[in-house]
This record gives sequence, structure tokens and C-alpha cells, in this order.
Amino acid sequence: MIMGQHTTISEYGSRIQVSKWKTIGVKVRSEELPVLNRQLGRLNYNTAGDLIKDLIAGKITKVTDDQQIDIMKTNLQTSGQITGLSGKPYDFYKQIDVNEFYSYLKEKYHERTARCYLSYFERYASIFFSITPDVELFKLKPHKRSWILQGIKRFGDFYFKKYNSREVTQLIRQIIERYDLNKNLDMKDKIYLVSPQFIEEKIKKIFEIPGEIGFTIKIGLLSGLREQELIYIKEREICDNGYGCDCDKLHVVNCNNEMTVIAIGWTRGNKKALATIIPT
Repeated sequence: MIMGQHTTISEYGSRIQVSKWKTIGVKVRSEELPVLNRQLGRLNYNTAGDLIKDLIAGKITKVTDDQQIDIMKTNLQTSGQITGLSGKPYDFYKQIDVNEFYSYLKEKYHERTARCYLSYFERYASIFFSITPDVELFKLKPHKRSWILQGIKRFGDFYFKKYNSREVTQLIRQIIERYDLNKNLDMKDKIYLVSPQFIEEKIKKIFEIPGEIGFTIKIGLLSGLREQELIYIKEREICDNGYGCDCDKLHVVNCNNEMTVIAIGWTRGNKKALATIIPT
């Protein structure tokens, strides 16, 4: 609830008048100001004051999912980033240079993975951006549906990099959530809607952790070993007899591709750590 009392002294200096106007304020981080301005522009407001005037007048109501997508469509047409986004089903994705999209994928992923993403995008984008994407996509096996959503999500990342606009990423998120396209996908196949470069940023922060803790975390991240297994290899000596030996020491092989294979042979109940591979 906003409350306040604003008093002013008249220009004659003798009488205090109670103003009919109240001053309200809100704190916003400096880095959030550009976001605030973009959101105001998305709603066709120049200032926060204009927004509050319409709020008081009752002109602002909760925006439905369909209305949000229509707003995105209008913004995309106005900005000139994509044309032909008229009505539903959407067809703006057809105007993207497929070769450019493929080049982007090869920069981010292994060539085979890039081809898979591109193939699923080309074959199923028309279904995903149709009026009822769930009807056809739920006919497919969960694993295949997961690859389709991955390909569509990568397209959203590519569009963000090319135009520096999150409109298409938001559209993809709306469609996935509205039609529950993640339904029946297990944790391995489920599509997580995170910002571009999210994984890269988190890994970079992990590798910047200093000291022994940082070193332990790096080994765990690169090797996939659990805590007890890390302790085990730390306390074990390395065998000098070569990797054909049957002793209980660690056997290490440095490969020509700058990767090292460590034969461990650790077993505790059903848990086994036979070997791991880490950068040399």
C-alpha cells in the first residue's frame, strides 16, 4: 500500500498548503534501468508516470499468454527484425538463413550434434510454431520430442545472438510451457529454459575458485568422480610398472591427445569407479 503526505510552502512564504499530489518512489538497480526502459517500451509507455496514470485509470489488466505472444509479434514486425509474422501459425523462422544457423551450431557443438539440431529444427519447426503443436509432438516418443525441443531452443539462442533480442526465446518458452511439451520427459531429456551462455558462465565461475577446494572441485567436475573416489585416488600411489600390472595402485596412461586415463579399480557395494579420463 502506497502512503504519503506532501506539503509545500506557497510562493508568498506565509501559508503552508497541503498539496493534492503525492510523491511515490521505487529503487531500481542501475543495471536494471535498460531492462525497465525496454519493458516500458514493450507496453508502449515512455515513462513510469504514464504507466501509473493508466494503472490508476484501470486501463491495465493482466496480460494473457496469447496477448503476450501477440505483443511479441507486433514488436518483431515494428523492429523489422523479421517480417511475415502475420497471424498464426507463425512462419518467421522460414526467413532465417539455414547455413548461417548451421555455422552457429558448429561453433557451439560437435559437428554431428550440430547436424542433428539443424535436422530436427528443419523437420519440426513448422509443427512447433503451428496452432496446435502438442497434437503432433505428443505422438512422438519422449526422446525424439526432446531432440526437437533442443533444436528449437538452439534456434532461439541463435536468434538472440544475431539480433540481440529475446523475443523469439520468450515465444519458444511460452509455447513449451503453455502446451506442457516437457511432459513425460525424464530428468535427462527435459528441456531447461535458461538464458544463453548460462552453463558457460557457471563453469567459468567454478574454475575461478582458488586453493585446494578449487582444485578438488575442478577434478570432480572433469573426472565425474564422487567424493569417496576422489579421496581414494588422492591417497593411492601411482604404479611404476605400467598399466598391465595387477597391483592395487593407480595406473596412469598419458595419451597423445593431451588426455590422461587413470585406472582406479575402486569398489564399494554396488558403486564402482573402474577408470576415469581427465585432461593431462
